[in-house]
Amino acid sequence: METEAFWREQESRFVELAASPGASDLHAEPVDPAEVDLQAVLDGSSERTRAAITNSAVTPGDVYLLAKSAARAGRILLGERADRWIVSGGPEDAVSRATLQTRIKTEARMAADGKGLVDPAASDQEKLEAWLDLLLREGGRQFRELGGVKQLARASAEMCHQLAARAYVAKQNVAVPADRKKRQRRQRPPTDAARLKAERERIVLPLLVELDWTPTEWASHAGVSPSVTLGYLAGKSTPRKVQMQHLTAVLRRALKQLTLRLAD
Repeated sequence: METEAFWREQESRFVELAASPGASDLHAEPVDPAEVDLQAVLDGSSERTRAAITNSAVTPGDVYLLAKSAARAGRILLGERADRWIVSGGPEDAVSRATLQTRIKTEARMAADGKGLVDPAASDQEKLEAWLDLLLREGGRQFRELGGVKQLARASAEMCHQLAARAYVAKQNVAVPADRKKRQRRQRPPTDAARLKAERERIVLPLLVELDWTPTEWASHAGVSPSVTLGYLAGKSTPRKVQMQHLTAVLRRALKQLTLRLAD
């Protein structure tokens, strides 16, 4: 799986797409290939391609992507593997809608590659469907609707945020070399401070990653000295009761606000 930096960058691109006009209407739904009117799909894709060719505002790259979509529908008619998912919705203007759909598909394929969901040699459609399967399986519940995924750009941004957090935590838990493990087995059990440090970091660090906070920023938001949070996470000290109440409350409040923002 890719690094935290990769997922942060991927998240920012999905957030940018989510701010595009009509992006809130972008959605994906699984389909039964037998129920799809492939001829109608081909006709619609071809019409959008012709409209783009005559529109000077549309870039050659977008024309190519629209033509590629039409060609895909034609190949399915000729016997190629049918699509399991369909991405639809977006701006009212047909060309703008097709362009936005193409952009979200491109980013989804990059994300699928980064997550290692499919073989690198897999087709574009297989990569797209692997990402949509992941959103449906592990994405936020607020984005699931009738077996599909709504607000596709926002749902993808949130998934990238989760993957960035996982990558960060995984980096903190790098595997210990075998020779070091042997030395550790010969050593005494960890002290109380080491045990507390491991336990506290396991619980708190993923929350700070979700909020994009450092331990010092956590202290600042709670109105306590940075030495309080740093000592707490190091297992060397325990905050006073009133300090712990402030630290807990500010985390709870910030996570709730983050959830509400992602759900908008």
